[in-house]
Amino acid sequence: MRTKPDHNDPSIRNPEVRRRKPELDSKPERQIIMGMVVSKVFLEKIIQICSLDLFQVSFGRRVAQWCLDHYEKYHEAPGRTIEDIYLKESKTIPEEDTALIEEFLGGLSGEYEQQKEEFDRVGFNLDEAKTYFRLSAQKNLQDSLQKSSISERPEEGEKAIEKCRSTIARINAQADDHFGSPINLDDLQAMKIPTRPVIIDPIILQQSLTMIVAERGIGKTFLALSLGLAACSGGMVGPWKCKNPMSVLYVDGEMNAEEMRNRISSLINGNFSKPTRPFGLYSNDLLYLDNRKPPINLAKQTYRDHIYALLDKRTDIGLVILDNIAALIPGIDENSKQDWDPINQWLISLRILGLAVVLLHHAGKSGKQRGTSGREDNMDLILNLERPSGYKPEDGCRFVTEIVKGRSILGDDVKSQEFRFVRVDEKKTLITVAPPGEELGRLIITALGKGYSPQDISENLGCTPANVTYHKRQAQKKDYLTRDGKFTSKGLRLYDHVKLDF
Repeated sequence: MRTKPDHNDPSIRNPEVRRRKPELDSKPERQIIMGMVVSKVFLEKIIQICSLDLFQVSFGRRVAQWCLDHYEKYHEAPGRTIEDIYLKESKTIPEEDTALIEEFLGGLSGEYEQQKEEFDRVGFNLDEAKTYFRLSAQKNLQDSLQKSSISERPEEGEKAIEKCRSTIARINAQADDHFGSPINLDDLQAMKIPTRPVIIDPIILQQSLTMIVAERGIGKTFLALSLGLAACSGGMVGPWKCKNPMSVLYVDGEMNAEEMRNRISSLINGNFSKPTRPFGLYSNDLLYLDNRKPPINLAKQTYRDHIYALLDKRTDIGLVILDNIAALIPGIDENSKQDWDPINQWLISLRILGLAVVLLHHAGKSGKQRGTSGREDNMDLILNLERPSGYKPEDGCRFVTEIVKGRSILGDDVKSQEFRFVRVDEKKTLITVAPPGEELGRLIITALGKGYSPQDISENLGCTPANVTYHKRQAQKKDYLTRDGKFTSKGLRLYDHVKLDF
């Protein structure tokens, strides 16, 4: 039970010694104290800019002092130990502070790790702390000048002004260090900057941002899965070869779990050796199967922070694939750059962390990516997928690639390629790749190897007899066909699975 106040207490009778009531919003102060409790990284930064008189709330000054004492002794933030410190010191704490400290610790209970991850990424929280401490220093100056005026001691006011200047200068000096400074050209030329490893040559480098754009049903997921499997197995996807195998995180917002498993298995069986690095799948469907957990929503800061923290710990992961914007980032206005900005900043933070990110997105009616053009600004590579001329639904997954933006991709590397994902059986999908226009030659060689006459081939494929003769000779030179026009073992392996519509 709380005791009634003693009206003989001088702090009740004399307003000059009454406990100071803060006029500043105390919420930022609570956030600062929380960071000091849970994060060594944050605490070390705060030590450089704060003094206890900048805490306007008495319980805050007390908890801050505990944090500073604990760090001085153990070189760590107190974390859960703060509860033991409180119990040890509780008999010496005024009753009104006791209630506030218990409320504060109750809000922290069970969330130390989550709060630690947030405050370890110092930037935003430290900027908030600096702003608060500058305002607090000005508040202290205001109080000191008022007292100096009442006591008619101007020298005290002058000392307070100098102290405020010194305090703010100290905060600003640390702020300059936090934001860094420009580097001159000579130093830039002399600086040792590590060369970024190539993951998938030449299209995906470490710390690159890639966007794959296509209308629905073209083959974005097939291609993205293939890139991911190549990255973790050291394999190839058409002309693109993995140079440095990396662990992969594939974040899927759309695919059924069974279909996803079947696609991955059939691609591995048809094209890749067993992965030598982990391939992790984080998907909405799997989350639902796991006790009906809510779907991923990267429009929310909590989900972005969760994935960032996971990737920060898993330093072996080098490639992240996000499939796709519509499914993983619901609720934003796709035409609004302002809505996209928080996602963009998060993608940049992943790049700074050392990750390559591949982002899948739907094309609009124009064939280009749907929504704000601001989404393209920070991309290193934009790869459009379109159906080739003469495409028929029975062709299945077949598309032509076009690099519409490619930093440092030049010459033959920019050339388009025609991909075809051929389902041989329930357990195997083959990837075939050729420059656009070579599909006709592939069909001619297939028909010859399967015993069709040049006349039948010419009539059914709408080509000239000269075309058939040319591709037959080329196939024989490459040992795909024998002299009498039958498949060799090499030709059988490459062409026997190709379906003909005649």
